[in-house]
Amino acid sequence: MNRHKNSFGMIAVSLLFAAVCSLPCGAQENTLTSSKAIDAIEGVYKHAFSNGSVSGERYRSEDVIEIMKYSPDAIYFRIALQFFNGHSCGIYGIAKFHEGAFVYQNSDDTSTDLACTLRIQRDSKWLKITDAVDAESASSCRSYCGMRGSLRNYEISMAKKRQIKYVPLIQNSRQYLEAVGEFKKQSDRQ
Repeated sequence: MNRHKNSFGMIAVSLLFAAVCSLPCGAQENTLTSSKAIDAIEGVYKHAFSNGSVSGERYRSEDVIEIMKYSPDAIYFRIALQFFNGHSCGIYGIAKFHEGAFVYQNSDDTSTDLACTLRIQRDSKWLKITDAVDAESASSCRSYCGMRGSLRNYEISMAKKRQIKYVPLIQNSRQYLEAVGEFKKQSDRQ
């Protein structure tokens, strides 16, 4: 008999918690999830590799990705990728956590019909970046890349992640200040 009273009491407490917690706790859970996601990807990633040009010249290149917490549910990112023949991709901004990934969208980009939409997420081994909205769509951030560059389905090993030891330098950079300004303007419009 006592065991049934305890079970009933636990069920009542669970139902009460669910009723009281329905909206605010869901938001809190999303913030906890995004905070864990930020902790998992925050850092600098560098990948050095041999590169070349159409003339046959060989040289060293390095991809650099910086990810830093901006708020409990958003990150600042800067991506600088190198490609064959001196082409590159360069983009930075503030990305908000949405459906398991950090999503950046620049609706002010008038150079293409699509708004630049970039997703940054990870799995157990890879940091993954893509500007393809789905498997059939074109790259949406094409204007940020040279002719041979692409932000479509880029991956870098999580083993390349290192702690950023120059946070104040990033926070005072032109890129960071522009990203924050753009993010605040977009937030004000919503």
